[in-house]
Amino acid sequence: MRLKEKGRRALDNSGISIPNLRLKTILDTLEDVEEVWYAINLSTFSSKKKLFDYQESALRNAIKGLYYFYGKCEGNKREFFEDVYRNILPESFSINERLVGLYQEGGFEVDENRLPYYQIINRMSFWMATGSGKTLVIVKLIELLSNLMKLGLIPQKDILFLTYRDDLIGQFKRHVEEFNEGRMPNEKLELYELKEYGRVKTSLYNPAGIPVFYYRADLFDTEQSERRIDFRNYFNSGNWYLILDEAHKGDREESKRQAIFNILCKNGFRFDFSATFTEEIDFITCAYEFNLAEFVRRGYGKHIYVTGEALRSFSRKEDFSPEEKQKILLKIFVLLTGLIKAREKVKDKVPYHKPLLLVLVNSVNTEDSDMELFFRELARISEGEVQDSHFQRAKDELIQELENANFQFESVRLSREFLDLLREITFEDVLEGVFNSKSTGTVEVVKIPQNKQELFFKLKSGDRPFALMKIGDITQWLKEKLEGYEIVERFEDESVFARLNEAEDINILMGSRAFYEGWDSNRPNVIAFINIGKGEEAKKFVLQSIGRGVRIEPFKNVRRRLEILYGNSQVGGETYRQVRDWATPVESLFVFGTKANNLETILQTLRTQREEEENLGDLFEINPKVQGKLLLVPEYEESELMLIDSNRDHRYPLNPEDKELVREFLEIDDRVLVCMFDANPRVLAKLKRDFDALVRVEPNARKIGIPEVVLRRLLGYFSTKFYQASSFRELNREEDIIHFKGNKDKEISAEFY
Repeated sequence: MRLKEKGRRALDNSGISIPNLRLKTILDTLEDVEEVWYAINLSTFSSKKKLFDYQESALRNAIKGLYYFYGKCEGNKREFFEDVYRNILPESFSINERLVGLYQEGGFEVDENRLPYYQIINRMSFWMATGSGKTLVIVKLIELLSNLMKLGLIPQKDILFLTYRDDLIGQFKRHVEEFNEGRMPNEKLELYELKEYGRVKTSLYNPAGIPVFYYRADLFDTEQSERRIDFRNYFNSGNWYLILDEAHKGDREESKRQAIFNILCKNGFRFDFSATFTEEIDFITCAYEFNLAEFVRRGYGKHIYVTGEALRSFSRKEDFSPEEKQKILLKIFVLLTGLIKAREKVKDKVPYHKPLLLVLVNSVNTEDSDMELFFRELARISEGEVQDSHFQRAKDELIQELENANFQFESVRLSREFLDLLREITFEDVLEGVFNSKSTGTVEVVKIPQNKQELFFKLKSGDRPFALMKIGDITQWLKEKLEGYEIVERFEDESVFARLNEAEDINILMGSRAFYEGWDSNRPNVIAFINIGKGEEAKKFVLQSIGRGVRIEPFKNVRRRLEILYGNSQVGGETYRQVRDWATPVESLFVFGTKANNLETILQTLRTQREEEENLGDLFEINPKVQGKLLLVPEYEESELMLIDSNRDHRYPLNPEDKELVREFLEIDDRVLVCMFDANPRVLAKLKRDFDALVRVEPNARKIGIPEVVLRRLLGYFSTKFYQASSFRELNREEDIIHFKGNKDKEISAEFY
């Protein structure tokens, strides 16, 4: 192959400004970070879980940012501002008059309602898509901060984690619990509600592990009550490492709470995590970007298609015929049926999720609410009030649109096989695939007495529920909206919503805006927004809820699309060729909205927020001299061979004092070391036996002085596995170009013995 004559791609001519990711641009090219700053094994989260490459990259940039601020600028905010943000940010910005006194009380200099930017520049933001595992990165960041403090590379300060809902705090606690499993007491994170701060900080209390405080971000105030807290009681002289999850919440410029957060970390550092940043300061101080567009491009999420057919017929402000409303739902049901059938064709080889329709509505309990309008039409279709001509028209229009579908962020085409499958779908297929019934029937309501948020729906002609409604309180719906429907009770306490991934009978999930965050499922393949997405205020909601539908997991704990797995030699060529025609639709998210152009604008904002990166494969073309000749490509598989087994010189450089510290530490019983470090026994045994041959003295290497840190890095280094070429096959020019597409985020070490 040879390079094409090609320049960089042009930006879309959309008129949308591209944010300046100033800090990220600098950190991506920063290479002079001393190795001692990489104080932890970035890839390991727990004994069962490894971080993805992009999560590790986020942590690397966090290290670089801390190194720049504390290592190069010695924690001087003015110097950091001059080095990084001069001519990028103005000298100061205006603040609301009511916040002036608050900032001054916190020790900030305010001049005529203007606050110098350098005073709040000790911060980094992490722009990471919903579903990308931000919480795992946050937990590892806490471990990183603790180790850097032990090494004396950053100042000793307390760590505070804030997020906006109790369920998100619960999620954080579960991840910490998993992280702590199998670790020594001094390595564990010890969580304390912020109200325990005074007790924990007394001289009589000595935590064995790493103390981490947490609280609800929205409960910070300037007054104390039962749940709300006066931040002054926990000011800590502004010496917090403050980690803020869901940092997009609230009005950024006018918010008293944002001022409080700036005050709490005045002499510390602030880390903001969110999927939906919108403020300039968040973009400019962004240390790492892995937003929805990048999440999808890199193969970690489903392809996204925004339909050209709006659900405008459900808008109460427009007068559309019942036939038009029905046509939209018929399109959705035909598509869902096709997706379910596609999954059936491949599930024996690739155990994909069962596709699901997620319906999000703006109103639930009002007269003629969005949920009510949708439910009425659903009931009409289930009872067979559908003319054959209307069904055929809906199907034909759907297929015509999908034949030329333009997916967001990337070039994708649905296979001819899938489109032909849609052509063959009958109304009976829809009844069986969507409604779990072989014939039409009246909707029946199923109620669990102790469950006040969930209702199930089944057809009397079927034996299984097909839909689940999840709203704040079902009482009013039962009383006012379901009059005349038969209601039966099912005596069980279990929440079906909580086990949605396993509850494959449920094909439709109907919900309000209230539950778009805080739950995870691979199942949504179709999202219908009804009367949502009309205004700027809905932008964050739509992006967050679309994030609920992009998760992909072809194999258990493998969260990347099949094409990428094939390109990385993680899936065999035979399997890939057998399922590829059906994989794309199952790995796609189809979005319907009240006004599709509003959703298009939202997604366009993400797509044009950055210059598109070139795929390496786009820079190459086939050399005409090899056309028609047999070309072979290797197929790789992960080897059991590790760096410890290599007969090449891969000695690890250590400061002389660190080498002797580790030598003494290795005298601990093997069983204890294996438990402490989750070490491979074979690697540990050889490291003990051949220590001097595997570790070389480097007098100029920076001293770490903590044997646990040094040994963990040694074990991680020598446990690195190799990929080996296992066989060769003939080059397929149409398929194998994806090897080049994957090269920008794939690192393969192939070593031959």
